[in-house]
Amino acid sequence: MSATATAPFVSRVRDRARGVFAKAAGPPPPATVRYDSLHLVAIVLTLTGIGLIMVFSTTAVADGSGLVDGVMQLKRQATWVLVSVLSLLVTARIDYHVLGRLGRYALAAAAIALLLVLIPHIGARINGARRWFLVARLSIQPSEIAKVALAVGLADLLVRKHDILGDFKKGYVPVMALIGFFVGVIAIEPDIGTAVLVLCVTLTMAIVAGIRFRHLVPTLLLMMPPAMLALFLKFEHIGNRLSGFRNPLESYHTLHSLVALGSGGVFGVGLGNGREKLNFLPAKSTDFIFSILGEELGFVGTAVVVLLFAAFIVVGLRIALRAPDRLGFLIALGLTLFVALQAAMNIAVVTASMPTKGISLPFVSMGGSSIIALSIGVGIVVNVARQSETLVGSDAAVAPRSNSVSGIDASLQPEPRAL
Repeated sequence: MSATATAPFVSRVRDRARGVFAKAAGPPPPATVRYDSLHLVAIVLTLTGIGLIMVFSTTAVADGSGLVDGVMQLKRQATWVLVSVLSLLVTARIDYHVLGRLGRYALAAAAIALLLVLIPHIGARINGARRWFLVARLSIQPSEIAKVALAVGLADLLVRKHDILGDFKKGYVPVMALIGFFVGVIAIEPDIGTAVLVLCVTLTMAIVAGIRFRHLVPTLLLMMPPAMLALFLKFEHIGNRLSGFRNPLESYHTLHSLVALGSGGVFGVGLGNGREKLNFLPAKSTDFIFSILGEELGFVGTAVVVLLFAAFIVVGLRIALRAPDRLGFLIALGLTLFVALQAAMNIAVVTASMPTKGISLPFVSMGGSSIIALSIGVGIVVNVARQSETLVGSDAAVAPRSNSVSGIDASLQPEPRAL
């Protein structure tokens, strides 16, 4: 029997997916690859600009006191944006291989921070959840920083253990233990939305890297039911949110979110003229800012934001597929998926397509920890793109690309293995 016929199903699907993406992206002409990093930064800056406008609109109301509050929140968010842009520019100049080697230390720091935030009098308890450190007048959410640390640290671990990922004890168990620890600690806060996001992204990275389904599927079947039961028994609000998802008219958040989106029509009621932000819709400048955007800017405004995220996904995946090596591929893939899935989950929540959960819209929602952490992640992806551009621009790197899949050297491609 031929090698193709005996190749495992997962490997064939993984390689076929890479080939499809590479074909869709087309051959990597220098001019196209050279501008990938610029396109990514332009998309992020555009989303950030929209976010600044909407933060002011959602926090400023007609009376004098509200307008002052809006200006104060705008200045605060503008400060975070400035810090995030500087963070992006700095990380874009740091070799991602260096960051990969530091990944294990970043994971350790993130793990310690996530454990400390659970301790009373150290982590702040707000709205029933212990997710923040309060330092002076600033709140820091360690789970946001943990996402970037996980993307880099897990990618480094998967690369180092690539040859033994098929071994249950030496390869599979360490990877799943790392993922399970971070997902579990974040869920205990509780932050179920971020925990689900982290689980989806990290499992995708692990599957693409080469872990076997015959190990993964039994693990999920054994662990997920008791984990979900424990969460339902401990956190009553999970059941309430599921009930509200089944009947959106009974959920206060979902009802007013849909009212805001429906009131906007095609072109919206006008920037600053929304009514749902007047103490009707909770979390109007954070988790439900997309609803106010839809009310004030209409379908056109929401479509622009969705298209910008779609463009981000396309450019991010193109950078990943054209990365110089496996580490760059996995880092860019993970960081792109974190932004993509978080945006998809936020939009799904505000449109009643999934149960309500506290998860912000990347680069648009108000907040410092999220936008800074995401910008650091984008800076790392930009560095991967810049190194790809350098390879494409050199004559020595052009020849090997013809024998590689999606810009990754053929010697680094996964070989067929038995399930």
